[in-house]
Amino acid sequence: MTETRGRNDIGDILTIGFGTTVAMWTIGYLCRMPGSSVPNFMLFGLLIAFGVLGGAAAGRFSRRSWTVGLWTGLVTGFLNLLLVGSLISREDAPGLIEGAAIWAPMSIVLMMVLTGVGALIGRATRGTPHTGAPQCGACGASLFQLANNCPSCNKPLDAAGIRRDGAGIEWPVWFAFVAVAATVLLIAAGGVVTGAQAGLDVPDWPNTFGRNMFLYPLARMTGGIYFEHTHRLLGSLVGLTTIALAVYTWSRPRRPAVREIAILAVLLVVAQGLLGALRVTGKFTLSEDAAQMAPQLSLAVVHGILAQLFLGVLVVLAILMTRAWREAPATAEATRDVATNVPLSVIALALLICQLAIGAVYRHYQVTWALHLHLTIAVLLIAALIFNGIRAAAARQPLPITRAFRLSGRWLNGLAGFQLLLGLGALVAVMLEKPGDPHAWHVAVTTAHQTTGALLMAFTVAVLAWETRLTALRSRPAPDFAPA
Repeated sequence: MTETRGRNDIGDILTIGFGTTVAMWTIGYLCRMPGSSVPNFMLFGLLIAFGVLGGAAAGRFSRRSWTVGLWTGLVTGFLNLLLVGSLISREDAPGLIEGAAIWAPMSIVLMMVLTGVGALIGRATRGTPHTGAPQCGACGASLFQLANNCPSCNKPLDAAGIRRDGAGIEWPVWFAFVAVAATVLLIAAGGVVTGAQAGLDVPDWPNTFGRNMFLYPLARMTGGIYFEHTHRLLGSLVGLTTIALAVYTWSRPRRPAVREIAILAVLLVVAQGLLGALRVTGKFTLSEDAAQMAPQLSLAVVHGILAQLFLGVLVVLAILMTRAWREAPATAEATRDVATNVPLSVIALALLICQLAIGAVYRHYQVTWALHLHLTIAVLLIAALIFNGIRAAAARQPLPITRAFRLSGRWLNGLAGFQLLLGLGALVAVMLEKPGDPHAWHVAVTTAHQTTGALLMAFTVAVLAWETRLTALRSRPAPDFAPA
């Protein structure tokens, strides 16, 4: 793979830097969970390995020199400062230790060294630089064997032209997918909080038991406090990732729709943070006195619903920036009935949102009617999702846009079947649950069920987006879009 953007574009640094951070936080979150038996030295080794792997990815896929690893490490190191304070703060003092001014920059330097070494390894494995296979100037399909006509869109190559700059790595798209991955992790962590009934184990916000959230000692993060506090830290990472993605999006030539959706994503992530805060405190306050708090359970329901809608917005943003969306030829068709797929997908998405809302109501209020309604809608929803997935997977035209459409449909089918099994498991867990004493396997099953629901939301939105584009292409030629 090669990249098509200029060297002034820092998309590669941002994508790999934030992506490495998300990977490291995921490993840390899982290995530090209460009850985990992973020793500290093994966790430390895993984090070092992921730092080196992040640098290797930068060296392997970026056109820059090995110094791209240093820049990637700088981004990752700064983001990891959100956790360094918890590692070096003292339990007996509300502030930082005296050596904080040394430990913070040292952690950044260490990360830059790791990613720098990784970049050298990545460049060594890259081999001889190349520009990629030539491409059709009309549809962008790779031409592994030159002929008179493009094998994908069948246009004469002497008229369409041949590009030799390679398909390229679409760094804005990958950056958006990093944000999607971080959001899925955050949704899963939120599911753990709800399943473990730990939503109020940290009674104040934005502080944690009166201390700065980013300086709360790691040693005190036990039980439900760990689940709730790490959920907040992950929320801060998602917020920073979304803001960085929006700023990067606005810094490049973009279509108005792409910029507007990027701003919408920022507004939604800010709203999510405020909803999470008000769910705990009921009002804006720095007090940690429980008597002054008014927790709002209804906001927990809204918070859970909006999280998955936010995920859908990020998926749309990523799709709109793909080359498959921008350069789709007017001849592209997914199925004979692609125009009729759009309303069916809208119905499936509406059912999915209703199912999400009812499921959130049941998880937080434990009312029987919500469970019964959730089970009833599940039958209709799974059928609608599988039906739409099959229709999308039937796309056969060898174009980038139809390949993306087909892949989205296949994932939708697979996740729908998996969700059905998880739903049965979650039902058994609910039936065997002891009030106030959730078992670890119960938390695991219900969290997997909720997270898979979020993935279904993502792929349902993806299928609908591709169908909308394909339907538009049937009626008129693709417009001359600006780069996205």
